[in-house]
Amino acid sequence: EGDNKGDKYVGEFINNQKTGQGTCTYANGEKYVGEWKDGKSHGEGVYTLSDGRIIEGLFEDGQYKNILLDEDNDDGTTIDFDNGEKYIKE
Repeated sequence: EGDNKGDKYVGEFINNQKTGQGTCTYANGEKYVGEWKDGKSHGEGVYTLSDGRIIEGLFEDGQYKNILLDEDNDDGTTIDFDNGEKYIKE
């Protein structure tokens, strides 16, 4: 189970924490599939936003680290991350 009510996690646990490969589907419709460490996204993963945009990249300690692939439409993309960073693709 995810950290918030309505989140669903399926994957590996070590010491009762998400660690290894797993998928978390969040109550807001977003989903992360990839590597976890100590309960946080960490390593290679794919994050799908609620509007269908897909971000493939590296995550570290629960935060976006580096986008490897961003699939979007021709109108460009702006992504606001929880850590305050903003990614803009025109």
